[in-house]
Amino acid sequence: MLTEPLTAPVTVKKQTWYAVLVGALLPPQVHILNFYSSPELALLAGNTFAYLVSPKRKLFPILKQKLEIATNTLDFIFAPGQKFAYQPGQYMEFTLQHQGTDARGSRRYFTLASSPTEPDLRIGVKFYDNGSSFKRALLGMDPDTL
Repeated sequence: MLTEPLTAPVTVKKQTWYAVLVGALLPPQVHILNFYSSPELALLAGNTFAYLVSPKRKLFPILKQKLEIATNTLDFIFAPGQKFAYQPGQYMEFTLQHQGTDARGSRRYFTLASSPTEPDLRIGVKFYDNGSSFKRALLGMDPDTL
């Protein structure tokens, strides 16, 4: 069984604790009193741990501007909607619901290209001729229509 990225811990330290917890509970010989473990219960315990220690914050950024910075490469500038702290080079998961979603889905990870001292969020995106439905929807976004 594999874990869903949405339920996996986000930092290396928490991922290590997750692995230790699941690994300790994985063997069926492990038991607490009369309660015996199983691989499914080990993952359930690990995912419960991950849920409890993971951030629960959602942002709903609003597109302010698109800038072409190179051929087929755009910067998307978003107003985050609320202030939050992040480290330089940190990434965020973006969800963009759109029609005709392909097999890659409606979620992507992007590194934040803006400084944590800036008020806006900035991501740089390279576009290819046969890009995903997500990138086509992102490219089709218009600040005036949102």
